Amino acid sequence: VYSFRQSNPEHFNNFKHDYNNVKIIKLARNYRSTQNIVKASNTLIDNNDNQDKEECFSKIDSTVLPIINKYADENNEGNSIAKLCKQYVTDKKLKYSDIAVIYRVKYMSRSVEQALVNESIPYQIVGNVQFFERREIKDLMSYLIFINNFNDELSFRRLCVSPRKGIGEKTIDKLLNCPGEDIVDKCLHATNMGLFSKRVNNSLRDILDLISNNKRLKPNLILKNIVNIFDFDSYIKVLSADKEEYEDRVNNINELINQSSKSKNLSEFINEVSLMNNQSDEEVPDRIDLMTMHASKGLEYKLVFIVGLEYGILPHYLASKKDQKENTKSAVEEERRLFYVGITRAEKYLYISYCSQRTGKIKYKSPFIKEIETMCLDIDKNKRTKRISELLNIKLKGKNEGKNIPKKTNGKDRIRELLNLKK
Repeated sequence: VYSFRQSNPEHFNNFKHDYNNVKIIKLARNYRSTQNIVKASNTLIDNNDNQDKEECFSKIDSTVLPIINKYADENNEGNSIAKLCKQYVTDKKLKYSDIAVIYRVKYMSRSVEQALVNESIPYQIVGNVQFFERREIKDLMSYLIFINNFNDELSFRRLCVSPRKGIGEKTIDKLLNCPGEDIVDKCLHATNMGLFSKRVNNSLRDILDLISNNKRLKPNLILKNIVNIFDFDSYIKVLSADKEEYEDRVNNINELINQSSKSKNLSEFINEVSLMNNQSDEEVPDRIDLMTMHASKGLEYKLVFIVGLEYGILPHYLASKKDQKENTKSAVEEERRLFYVGITRAEKYLYISYCSQRTGKIKYKSPFIKEIETMCLDIDKNKRTKRISELLNIKLKGKNEGKNIPKKTNGKDRIRELLNLKK
């Protein structure tokens, strides 16, 4: 039972205390996942204090362990996932529809979407819309598209009302009938002639100033200026139904700014976005599913990737903040149940990943990974162990041959030095 389904886990936990003569029948067998995946999920959820504990099990044996991967950033993560998807389809004869990518917050789909497009892999967003179809992203892109092309009427109409600037449809129609080679010329004519109210003229001047001051800047700087000049923070607060939706929209905007920083100029970035948006809208039955953990409840896939296992993302920083404020563990326990949902979507293969950086910010491994890593194959840890083993072999060789390592060098210190570790 999860609180995100408009329920309260307390009702379930207290049921036997609230009613007399309660008989408990525990459904402990998992018919979907391998025993190794079930073991990992058990190890995770055992860390929740407030629960009616039960050791689930599976009779589906497998030598394959869940895999933990560490990446430099979200682009490396997405590219690796795309390549692994192709590999499993080729080598394991999976279909793309047997694969899912699961994440805690919506903006994290962007880097995976980009990687899948680059590899020509079909996909769909389950229970949500694709990154560049989200409202706040389309609103911001309308500014960039118009700055790049002064004759794009659709973008101009959208930016005039996102957020609202006192420029209605009738005013826009009248403006577009003004003389001028392009829409910027028409705006200049209208403001110089004083054709509209003071508020409309001021809004048009803000738009013209934005264009003249930003056209030659990199797209990420243009976006930051748009957000500040037109107070997008207040705008998305109005659009959002609650704090979590507001946070989602803020994260989407930050992800757009981060992605745009990788482009040399505005035209290049718009072309990249255009390629993403020009994907076929036709229904393709064999495609990878991308979804949040909330949307994944009840679904199952042969291969599952859970991305973004970083502190502040899972567990979400709002959950940690709430527990600190209320001196409880309930919010983080709910985050752990969410992770449990993600793990148990996998039938045979499970990949869990985290990054050293995401959206240009340093990230740290989620404490949830530490809770399950004994049940998983930690690729980064294995590489580290192998490297230590190699260095120990060098040390032994040096001892035997009387060279390579000075006699006074402490073996452990030498290994730490070579691995660039602190004592």
